[in-house]
Amino acid sequence: MRGDGMILTARAERDAASLRILVAEDSPVNQFLLLTILEAAGCQVHVAGDGKAVMELILSHEYDLILMDQQMPGMDGPQTVAAIRQLDMKVASVPIIAVSTDLDECGQFRADVDDFVAKPFDPMQLFDAISRVTGFMPSPPALADIVAGLAVIRGPGPSVAPVAVNPALY
Repeated sequence: MRGDGMILTARAERDAASLRILVAEDSPVNQFLLLTILEAAGCQVHVAGDGKAVMELILSHEYDLILMDQQMPGMDGPQTVAAIRQLDMKVASVPIIAVSTDLDECGQFRADVDDFVAKPFDPMQLFDAISRVTGFMPSPPALADIVAGLAVIRGPGPSVAPVAVNPALY
């Protein structure tokens, strides 16, 4: 993780409505999950499906945080982070949390971001990382509602009913 002190300097409690997050994720399922979780916590969220869209949004909007997927089409996560870090200080200092399944091959990508969340993630892991870099954590009742809402979206796990075997077939 970055150790250059460019994480947010104001780590005071934030009003969730003021937390502006850019989600850089190409998977529609992960976009939906992150958008659902973050909006349920009261955050303002924009979603970009590739690095080019990230760069367009970050140059036209102000963000408090970027959640960055590692593998995206075209300009991938590491390339996008490197490009962001070359921009003016106001933009380059926005905290970035890597969200990736690729724990072993993150290398420099992990060094250039402020924190890391492994996929698949649960809301607590996500908000713990967000809290570390922004100071924002949803209230316990809001977190409970988010977890309960995700349980409804996921639905019950697969049930395995006993299967009767006809010994005459074997």
